[in-house]
Amino acid sequence: VTAVEPFQIQLERLAVGNPLTQGVGLLDPTLVNLDASLNAKGASIAIPDRPAIELSEVSGRVRRVGQSTYGITANASTESGGTLELNGLLQNPADATGRLSLETAEVRGTLKGNEIPVALADAMSNTDGLLADSLGPVVDLDAEIQHGRLIPRQPPSADLRFSVRGPRADASGYGRLENRMIIMSEPQTILTVREVRPEIAARFSEIIPELLQVEKRPEDGPAIIRTARLQIPTNGEWANGQGDLTIALGTARFRSSSVLSSVLKATGQRQQGSLGRRIAPIHITMNDGVITYDPFTLPLGDLELESEGTVDLVQNSMDVIVWIPVAALSDEAAGKFNTGLGSALGRSVPGFGKLSTVPWRVSGELTNPTIRPAPNVLLRRRGSEFLGPLLRPGESLQDLLSIPDLR
Repeated sequence: VTAVEPFQIQLERLAVGNPLTQGVGLLDPTLVNLDASLNAKGASIAIPDRPAIELSEVSGRVRRVGQSTYGITANASTESGGTLELNGLLQNPADATGRLSLETAEVRGTLKGNEIPVALADAMSNTDGLLADSLGPVVDLDAEIQHGRLIPRQPPSADLRFSVRGPRADASGYGRLENRMIIMSEPQTILTVREVRPEIAARFSEIIPELLQVEKRPEDGPAIIRTARLQIPTNGEWANGQGDLTIALGTARFRSSSVLSSVLKATGQRQQGSLGRRIAPIHITMNDGVITYDPFTLPLGDLELESEGTVDLVQNSMDVIVWIPVAALSDEAAGKFNTGLGSALGRSVPGFGKLSTVPWRVSGELTNPTIRPAPNVLLRRRGSEFLGPLLRPGESLQDLLSIPDLR
């Protein structure tokens, strides 16, 4: 932060304890008194790889409002007309003798803003532009913190409530920050999305590629994300991640990811849906950092793909099954499926060639998954439909096909 012009610090009142006196600390609650303020006509906040945020005015004040209680207020306005207001209390920052004691200190307060550049929040949260892409360039903010603690050598803790309103989406929620996790146990709607641009969809495509290559326009109506027992680590330790999520996308446009495109026929209608399609809500469960989503149908142009699987955020890997219509496969992909076990079944079992959809497995590292035929999944799910009439009494599909298992 750089002051554009000289700023003014005004000290209205200052009284502290004399630490040279036995039993008296610098912040003796019976002696200390403070009233100080800061005023600046302009400041510039530099953010790496983002335009600087220009503030036209900045002011702040710290004063004693009660025994061992200090009020903290601040106001700022941006060159573009945005405003930010902070009101807080710091309680018990010292022990009974006046020695600084963060173990007993507690913070509470509110933060309100109108037309605030979201790039500032992006920089503070180290999300590399994710908030700006998701919410829009400016937002209205209403946040509250209660029982905030900053004990040395311990992670911060607090009760939190927030509401953020942007041109593309609104986010809100309440919960607790504790043990390096944001805990939102109660069922609640945390996100209402009116617009999803390709750049934000691309950010999530590495997690569930066939699911989140989504474009949503304002005229499509909102998407809603609801959560329960949500627990998000703030330090990247996804082994502690828990939660139940319901993603109600509503109407949207869906594009195949690069990994799926590699097996689909190269037709524009199938590569990308030009018209909005409606999708039923998707239910996702996360246990110990492993995301499992229930089977769902994804419309892609004139196709419908069925999918289910898991994403392991701890191991940075995924294992997803996608059922693709045979008619949508490229000639090369169809040939791959017809080799090996699939080819053997096609020659020997009547009706196998009439299959309408076949399973493909998308697996590997999140950043570089591969796709391959999954004939064993086909046998496990639908094998009895085609092979049942050929089984002898007591014979299993494994016996008939001479394979060890059908996983």
